Amino acid sequence: MSKADELKPYQPNLRRLLHATKPEGVVLNQTFAKWEDLIAENMHSRKHSARYKYFGEEDRGLFKAVEKHLFQYRFPVAQENIVLLVHPFYLPMTNAPQLRGLEELQEETDAYLKRLINFFHWLQRTKTAGSVVLETLHHYAAATSLLLEQGLLDSALISEYNTGMPIDSREFNRFKGKRIFAGGGYNDGCLRPVLETLLREYSVDLYVIHDLTIEPPSRMDDSIHPKTVYTSSRNTLPQKRCLTTEEVKARLMRI
Repeated sequence: MSKADELKPYQPNLRRLLHATKPEGVVLNQTFAKWEDLIAENMHSRKHSARYKYFGEEDRGLFKAVEKHLFQYRFPVAQENIVLLVHPFYLPMTNAPQLRGLEELQEETDAYLKRLINFFHWLQRTKTAGSVVLETLHHYAAATSLLLEQGLLDSALISEYNTGMPIDSREFNRFKGKRIFAGGGYNDGCLRPVLETLLREYSVDLYVIHDLTIEPPSRMDDSIHPKTVYTSSRNTLPQKRCLTTEEVKARLMRI
C-alpha cells in the first residue's frame, strides 16, 4: 500500500466543494496525480527544518510543474482592493486529525470551507477585488490549483515551506499602498509575518477577514477563529479592522 493510499483527505466535503478532478487520494487535482505519494507525505508529515525549502530532488519536478501551471492560469492583480489568504486549506488538509472527536470545531471547519468557496464565487461575479492565495507547494498542487483552473482565484504565490512568506519577496511589491483584506492561517503563525511585513514595508491599508482567519489547533478553545489577530509578536490588529465576510462584501460594494 502506498503512502497516498494510507492517507485519505480528512475533510470529506473538500473534494465536493472544490469540484475535484481526481476521484480519490490526497491530491484532488488530476494534473498533479503523478506526485501523489510525495504530496501525501508532505501534506501529513510536515518537516519543521530550515533545510526543507523545496530544494530536494523530488520537489524539483513538482516545483517546475507548479510554475508551469501558474504561468498558464494566473492573472495579473492590479486592483486597489485585494483579498489575500495565507494557507487557507492547511487546517482541513493537514491538521484536521487534531479535530477528531471535537464535533463543534469540525462543523465550524465545514462552515468555514463553504464560506471560503462562496466568497471566491462572489468575488468572481462582482470583480470588486483581486484575489490571491499564498500556498505551500504541496497544498497548491493538491487543492488550491483547482481554484485557478476554475477561474475562482486570480493568482497564487508559493510560500516558503515553513512560513506564509513568498519564496520571492519581490512578489509583495504589487501590494504596496493597496487595501488588503487578509485571512487564512494560522493566526500568530504563518499569517503573522505576512501581516507584519505588509504593514511595515509596504504601507498597506490592512483589514483581516475574521471568519476566514484560523487559529492554530493547539489554541482552539470554543472556535477555530481567533479572538485577537496578531500583526507581530507584540502587536494586535484593532478590532475595528477585523471584519466578517459579509462586512467585507458590503464595504467592497460601496467602494
